[in-house]
Amino acid sequence: MTHKTENIDRRITWLPLLNVRIDQTRELGNGVSIAIWDREPIVAPTYQGYTDPAKPHAALVIIDSDVSHGLGCFDNTVRSRLIFSLALVELATGGQAWIHQIVSETQQYNGEGHCIIGSYSTMPSYGDHQRSPSPVIDLLPEDIERIRTASTILMSNSDAARRASLALRRWYSSRERPIVEDALLDTWIGLEAIFVLRSEPKRETASRRISRFLAGQPVQSGRHSESTLYEYAYDAYDHRSCIVHGDVTKRDPILAACQSEQMLRDTLILTVYRATLDSIEQAALKRIYTPP
Repeated sequence: MTHKTENIDRRITWLPLLNVRIDQTRELGNGVSIAIWDREPIVAPTYQGYTDPAKPHAALVIIDSDVSHGLGCFDNTVRSRLIFSLALVELATGGQAWIHQIVSETQQYNGEGHCIIGSYSTMPSYGDHQRSPSPVIDLLPEDIERIRTASTILMSNSDAARRASLALRRWYSSRERPIVEDALLDTWIGLEAIFVLRSEPKRETASRRISRFLAGQPVQSGRHSESTLYEYAYDAYDHRSCIVHGDVTKRDPILAACQSEQMLRDTLILTVYRATLDSIEQAALKRIYTPP
């Protein structure tokens, strides 16, 4: 006798990470898992040799029962959740994870328990030419646990968490931008979200706090002295202001954009990725906002 079931619609959305390996499927939080992806990828000739068909890579996965948009439609809410988790994976890999495509697949089960599958896929917003492949990265269980902790922190409703979440989104956005001025603006939205309160003067306050926070820390920016970091931040903020106000007298902002991205990335690593549940609320932000 066939077991009768109610009609069930379920969409499974994958975001393959071609150069990331994991040992088993694990939950990341916010309804996203990182799973073993065993489908053979279609890889451009430039990237061949960076994937091992014999060793399945990882993928971020959302299983969503809400398919109200219909079969074959990609929900922007799903994309946002995937990108949020991808940004945390990027922090864990030092910014080296890269994706092939986003695949949205809807599975529909009828009353007889038969599965009808429809699928739809879309490429990410940046092209292959904007990312260079990196060697295969093994994402360890402790890395995934840190991602889970960071996700928990950022999903809370505290002021610090909202600031850090905005900074994370803007950091990831800056890495997608084809125009360097846009990337610089993104990084400074993120840096200001973490380091500057609304009523405070921006350039001097941000430069002082960024340099004090990062100097001597176990991140790439920490190799520089506090005075050097202050100069980097101060000059980069000048670039940011010129761009916002349409001033074209300032020199090419590529160096400032790169330095700003590094400072924001390192800040996120220290306050989010390497954080315990309370450090973003207490130790990290106390160090940012308390004068020496």
